[in-house]
Amino acid sequence: MKNMILLRSLALSTSVLTLITLSPVSRADVVTEGAANAVHAICPNASINTPSDAAGALMPGGAMAVPMVVDCDRDQTVEIMVAVRTSQGDYRIAYRTKRWGASERRWDRVSIRNFVLVYSKGCAASCELVWESNYKFKLIEGKLTLIGEERRDQSRADDAAGTVSDYGSSTNYLTGNELVWRTLLSKRVEKVTHFVLADPVTFENFDSDEVDEMHFHVKGMNGFIDANLQYKEQQ
Repeated sequence: MKNMILLRSLALSTSVLTLITLSPVSRADVVTEGAANAVHAICPNASINTPSDAAGALMPGGAMAVPMVVDCDRDQTVEIMVAVRTSQGDYRIAYRTKRWGASERRWDRVSIRNFVLVYSKGCAASCELVWESNYKFKLIEGKLTLIGEERRDQSRADDAAGTVSDYGSSTNYLTGNELVWRTLLSKRVEKVTHFVLADPVTFENFDSDEVDEMHFHVKGMNGFIDANLQYKEQQ
């Protein structure tokens, strides 16, 4: 009887231990810590920002990958690093962007969802213009490649007119199509434009500021939606 009670006690203890070991929070902590160690092996003094739920696989059946916003030298620059779990169970930095300037007013975050890595940046309460940009990367022939971009800008309400201007764009870098739209006074207009990029933008060559400049020229060549909600081709 005593042996039976002891066995039941051991079984219960094992079950509790298993639940603790498999806890999502615990797994996230271990993953984040392992990925952070991989960053600090390259940048010992790095500042790292990654939410606990940002990790995911970059392809079906692929290893766990952890994307992180990193200030490598704490010099007010940011870059994105991706640590991938190895067969030994530790993490190594497999993908890394260029660096660009950080901002105290701008937020930056990164995550992997449905095998797509998304880097997002934006500004809300501290900016007169509320804006957000999302850059999407996917593995293509073994390289993380920029495949799409979503932008949205929203002005605050005009107290005199009581209106809010809302506009943005959705860019597909694989098909060379961009949907530009704007909403004002509950009216929405949109236009699909087309462009050609000489070379794809890979993750290792990605610089947020450079891509924004490239995007500006893409839109500049194709046109814009003016305040009167009319699409005009640039002359």
